[in-house]
Amino acid sequence: EGVERMDLGDDAPRRVTIRYEDVGYLIGGERGDDGGGSMLTIVERRERDGAPVRKCVLGGGPDREAEDGGPTDRPFALPPPARQALMSSILTLLGKKGTLRCVSNSAIYPDDGGGKRSLLVVHHRPLLRMLLRTAPYLDERACDRVPHEGSGQRSVTLKRTVTVIRSLRRFFDQGVQDSISLGGEAPGGAVALSDATARSVWSSVESDVSRTHSNGCFRALIVVYLFHPSRCSASYYLSVLPLWMEAWRQIDRCPEWDHLWLVLFSRARKYLPPGSYDWTGLLRHLLTHCGYWLQIPTGGASSTDRSFPRAVSPAKRTCPARLKAFVGSEGKYEEGMDFVGRLTKMIMFCAGPGKGVAVAAAGGGDGGPASTAAVSEGAAVT
Repeated sequence: EGVERMDLGDDAPRRVTIRYEDVGYLIGGERGDDGGGSMLTIVERRERDGAPVRKCVLGGGPDREAEDGGPTDRPFALPPPARQALMSSILTLLGKKGTLRCVSNSAIYPDDGGGKRSLLVVHHRPLLRMLLRTAPYLDERACDRVPHEGSGQRSVTLKRTVTVIRSLRRFFDQGVQDSISLGGEAPGGAVALSDATARSVWSSVESDVSRTHSNGCFRALIVVYLFHPSRCSASYYLSVLPLWMEAWRQIDRCPEWDHLWLVLFSRARKYLPPGSYDWTGLLRHLLTHCGYWLQIPTGGASSTDRSFPRAVSPAKRTCPARLKAFVGSEGKYEEGMDFVGRLTKMIMFCAGPGKGVAVAAAGGGDGGPASTAAVSEGAAVT
């Protein structure tokens, strides 16, 4: 985490203090069949909801899960080139087809009774402190430090830090418990989610997202984009999606703002059962703004053609340039293609057969069942 040098005088030896943080633990980590043991040392056995949980720390270090951590202005123990090499090794392990995917929240285990499931849990707060130390300007109350390396070196370090955080989202503590992790005690392969990290992340920035009069809303949305886990319970998504929709509508014509909210809704749709949420409000919002997003020309065929009135394009709002590095791709072309791809998927998903009709028929829609069916049918034709 950081190095602190203490000069005790000319005659006294110099002492170097290296601080570190416990970033996670392993649930269900036990010795293998070969008797060789595990790289993780079990330091505590505790109870979670009546189920035994083995808590492991790398190298048998101290248990510091409850520690809030120190200030974010401490220097890193490694120079930027060494940090970049270390993060490259971490990204190799965290790849989608890497060896650690089987112990993530996204792993699927059949309920065949063949052994217990191991789950790697990573705390998001140490990663948030690492990001704030790499880019202090993400916090509007802090200012950047005097750089000791070139802008290119800092940009590479920031991009790899963001990539590591995004790859670790599937390991955040969501309270995943199924029949295998509970030793077969949960019948039928039931999965329980407490949404611990998701609730913590959203509650910490919920008030800032609505501060659209300043750039604090962009900073808060970036934190949600980077640290909010995708796999959440249906009840949690049903409680926050109306709040997300209301926050999204507070800013018009901002490509970065729209892209981040589109990503969050794309994640949520994967974990909601069919017919549980009325998607017609989102569909109406997408169809209203897709002309601006896709830059569909309006008016006459040329500047001299007066056969159709040409309206002046309204002003748009842009995200601060320094904040775009947290969500940007390699180039504008890649960003545009990713946005068009997500927009197309969401429109086709919202306009699918039976999407939102059952909810609107019960009186939950804006215009009743007739208007809901008309919107879905019109979107499908479009």
